[in-house]
Amino acid sequence: MTSRWFKDLLLPPLIVAVIGWIVLYVAIPAISKKDREITYTIQQPIDFLNEQVLGKVRIEVNDIQTSELFASRVQIENTGDMAIKEFPVRFVFEGVPDSLVIFNIVHETNPEYEFGKISLEQKTSNSVRLVYGLLNPGDVDIITFLTNAAPKLSVHAKAEEVVVKQGSVDRKVDWPRSIAIIAIIVSLLTSVLSYFISRFKVGPTKRIFNAQQRLKRNAETKIGEPAETSATVSSHFSRLIQGHPRPDVIQRGTGDTYFYLYSADKKEEILNLFPHKDNLAANGNVLSSTKQEKRLPRNLFNAARRGSQWSLDSTEGWLNATWQPLVNGRYVLLVNRTSGPGHDPWDRTIIKTNGQTLGTVSSEFAGNMVLIIDLGKKQPLLELNLVIQGRMHPGLAGIGIHPEAQL
Repeated sequence: MTSRWFKDLLLPPLIVAVIGWIVLYVAIPAISKKDREITYTIQQPIDFLNEQVLGKVRIEVNDIQTSELFASRVQIENTGDMAIKEFPVRFVFEGVPDSLVIFNIVHETNPEYEFGKISLEQKTSNSVRLVYGLLNPGDVDIITFLTNAAPKLSVHAKAEEVVVKQGSVDRKVDWPRSIAIIAIIVSLLTSVLSYFISRFKVGPTKRIFNAQQRLKRNAETKIGEPAETSATVSSHFSRLIQGHPRPDVIQRGTGDTYFYLYSADKKEEILNLFPHKDNLAANGNVLSSTKQEKRLPRNLFNAARRGSQWSLDSTEGWLNATWQPLVNGRYVLLVNRTSGPGHDPWDRTIIKTNGQTLGTVSSEFAGNMVLIIDLGKKQPLLELNLVIQGRMHPGLAGIGIHPEAQL
């Protein structure tokens, strides 16, 4: 029986898989022409501060006051098969207002270390020219321009025997490999379907016997809780924390997102559900509009999750954390600074991940409290952005990203 099951069900897709592997990783690379290619991708600007949304909010960046702050991001990647040296790229902000200010230029490279030299060769009121000393195949640089406006951004590059093309935010489809993979999947499904059709071609006596056996197994099986679905996120979390404190406030966000707010007296027990050793956020980078004294935003990733690791030096501002490479998590933890119950509250907070708004938390989030953001399912995270309006000096004791809770 086992031999027949292997021959009928597994052998055909296994043969197709071997042939597909040879085509994907031996034949196609062997006949493909080596090329020199650069692909750039322009992402939609992220508005950290938008005067039309927040009203009159002013912050200071590099000793310059502004009421609006935007991040324009461009990805430069060597998508060819050969290394490229001394490659110039010019970034131009088109139709810019006279008041445009480029506050800062931030690079996130892959690989993170030993990346080729990046030289800022020229910077004008509406353009920046960079020169990459070396771009090996697969090297990626994500450039973030912090500005006080969001005009259209264009990329201009030219080098000898280098193809420069614009990509899309979505991952491009490699059709030859995709077709081969689809063929393998179709072969497997066909085998499975054929196997079950043959199994169901039995007489009435055999069908009655099989039904009786299934009823017997079902009677002996202990019935568990309903399976988790995207439509029962809150009930899933209720089951998850059975025997633990209930949230003081539950707020629905966009899609499957929920916000759970815990008071200061429940902090320690909730933090035990999400140990720091499982925190995926620890290797991220973080920026903030302002900081108070020596409370650096980078402190938010240490193991303490207590004290006042970071705080604004005013009542309003923003915090932006990024991860390269991406991290995969479901729960985002924001632990408020240890400044006493009710102290330094956040009255209104806009929360975004990967440039998409999850919602606005309007409940008071104050000293020693914990806010859990349940994304509904585990997903890749590149960026977490918080726009904060509060009182005194709003801040945090820690940020965490966890794939699951530790029960």
